[in-house]
Amino acid sequence: MKSMVYKLAYKDIVVHRTLILTYLAVLLGLALQVIEIDPPAAVVTLMATMFVFSTAAQDDRSNAHLLINSLPVSRKEVVTARYAVSLGVAVAFVGLTALVVVLIGRLPLRVVLGQWAIAAVLLPLYAAVTAVLAVFLLSSWRLSLMLYQRRDL
Repeated sequence: MKSMVYKLAYKDIVVHRTLILTYLAVLLGLALQVIEIDPPAAVVTLMATMFVFSTAAQDDRSNAHLLINSLPVSRKEVVTARYAVSLGVAVAFVGLTALVVVLIGRLPLRVVLGQWAIAAVLLPLYAAVTAVLAVFLLSSWRLSLMLYQRRDL
């Protein structure tokens, strides 16, 4: 099953490579301050979220579900691959932008250390929010699996 999920995920990345590269160009523009928006973290997070909707709309316009449903794969593999790509690309966008911002030294070291100190104090809050979001994501994945598998009946 894992190899099929990887193949489906790879298919999604290849199909949406133009969209991924376009988003990466804009995100790097934000991180390098070619496009000046402060703070870029909010815009980057919004763009990562919009990527999921953009790919879904693109798949809907091209009737990609017809191709996927004709392949010898289970519905569970299709849904799992779609969730993995959507989450992976969104996390990669946010992580890449944060890495570029830190590497180019856009923020002074004292500001970065201060932000880490504040984050350390607020870590239980961040951990709670992350846990709640993880539960929502897993619930959404399970619900999608249930709904998508009913189409087979």
